[in-house]
Amino acid sequence: MYRRRVRIGFTLVELLVVIAIIGVLVGLLLPAVQAAREAARRMQCGNNLKQLGLAVHNYESIYKTLPPALQWSKGPGAPAEGAGAHYAQWSWGFFILPYLEQSNVHRSVGGGDIHLQHIVGSPNHPDRLRIVQTPLPIYLCPSDVAPPINTERVFQQPVNIQATATSNYVGACDAHQVGGAANTFYKWNGIFQNIKIRFGDVTDGLSNTIAIGERRWKYLDVDGQEKTAQAGVAYGISRTNSVVGIADALADGWSRLNSTAARVGHPRRGFSSMHAGGAQFVLGDGSIHFISENIDSSASSVDQTIEPLKRDSSGNLTCESTYERLIAMADGQVVKDF
Repeated sequence: MYRRRVRIGFTLVELLVVIAIIGVLVGLLLPAVQAAREAARRMQCGNNLKQLGLAVHNYESIYKTLPPALQWSKGPGAPAEGAGAHYAQWSWGFFILPYLEQSNVHRSVGGGDIHLQHIVGSPNHPDRLRIVQTPLPIYLCPSDVAPPINTERVFQQPVNIQATATSNYVGACDAHQVGGAANTFYKWNGIFQNIKIRFGDVTDGLSNTIAIGERRWKYLDVDGQEKTAQAGVAYGISRTNSVVGIADALADGWSRLNSTAARVGHPRRGFSSMHAGGAQFVLGDGSIHFISENIDSSASSVDQTIEPLKRDSSGNLTCESTYERLIAMADGQVVKDF
């Protein structure tokens, strides 16, 4: 009796077809998985900003003033006059630590009274150095590739140079360019200043004014070269008479959001992120907003170079773009839609 032979297994052609189908499915699935992961990271970044915004509000409710951009008064341990660029200062990120459940950190490196210990002494003290080099997850964007210790923005002293914890979040201090002479009280036009600012001083409205935004670690410039925007630092700045030093914790709106300008310094002083198409911000009212990198800005949309600052008839700087107006807290040009 004839028996039909049953074939078991796949032919080579069938196997190749199955492999091709699996490859196509994986190719379709991976972008979706990556998009889901980025969405989760972006949500966590927004939550970080939300917590920072709440901490600022809690600070204001206690002291009836917003945290200072930088600490200008010198407590014990500060360098003598004449140390020039080697002054280091606590920044707003340090002052809100108790409202981020980090009271121990605040007390250990600065004391309950901020004047008990000046930040410039931290690199010379092993215990305080360890603390200021310990990164806090709430200051780091999950989408960013920044190292936990910021080796680009270091505390400089005549005898000791040390890096401290990285932060991807910087405060809005000016719609124009940060800078000025050492040890002076600046009058910027953003929420973070070195004079006592209350919520009532934000006459453009808390819901229309940027408080804190992102800055990324690296980017590709217009020539395709990888550069560092250097992110920021969590606790203080390296020196007070340097524009770049002040930008360790603060940002301006003079350069385009997510700037890739080849000109040195501009991306290091502005806002930027690793999120595609823009960056996240917390406004003065604590709300979180994603702002497109294509927002109307004072920078050229073609080559991202910086246009000359505009001044009124009295010589005062004026805000000429939506981006600048969002940062300025009392310029009288309220931005509701952005």
